Amino acid sequence: MKKMTKFNMVLQHVVIPPVIVLLTACAAIASSPSLHDAATQGDVARIDECVKKGMPVSAKDKEGNTPLHYAYYYGRKEAVERLAAYGADATIRNKEGDNPQDMQKIAEAEKLLISGAQLIDMNGDWKDSASGREVYRKLQNIEGAIVTRAIVRKVLRAENRLQVLFLAVKLGISGSEKRLNDVVRDCGDKSMAEDYINSGSSALYNGGKEWAERNGYYISTGMGSHRVAWGRF
Repeated sequence: MKKMTKFNMVLQHVVIPPVIVLLTACAAIASSPSLHDAATQGDVARIDECVKKGMPVSAKDKEGNTPLHYAYYYGRKEAVERLAAYGADATIRNKEGDNPQDMQKIAEAEKLLISGAQLIDMNGDWKDSASGREVYRKLQNIEGAIVTRAIVRKVLRAENRLQVLFLAVKLGISGSEKRLNDVVRDCGDKSMAEDYINSGSSALYNGGKEWAERNGYYISTGMGSHRVAWGRF
């Protein structure tokens, strides 16, 4: 059994650690059907062509997204209007429970997350605290569930993964802990697990502890990673 710490908590190994393999959930999503592609590109002529060929205007991809979800997410106003004119259903929810208009909010949150992540260094510190505070405040003003889903989407796509997770812990969104624990379970490493354990969140502590147990570590007191604190800018 390997060793983890709490003082800062440190993860220690007694045996050679297993290789961490990213799960399928972290892989890139396959390309979407052609009507979805047309909506993504905002190509209204191609949307017309697809509909004329009999393609269902509200067809779902494997994540439950319709072309209208894609049009809203990518800010393709003309595509949104054209799909609506063809009777696209704006009430359909994808597997995450998001309707097409929610995707617009998620896209906004993702842009802020990337901006914020670029302002955080590898130690979890702000490079520019004034700019960071502005992004932090804007994210706090968006519905927590929306920001949480945006965080998961960015992490699973490996876009500034570590810094996005740092920002997620700093934001300390109530109710986000389960999703964050899912992320560290599937895509985490030793340092991130230690950050969770030392974050000050009991829920994240449990997530880091679970990662440790799954990967042959145990928790002890020592110089563990403690780069960010729950809900603290």
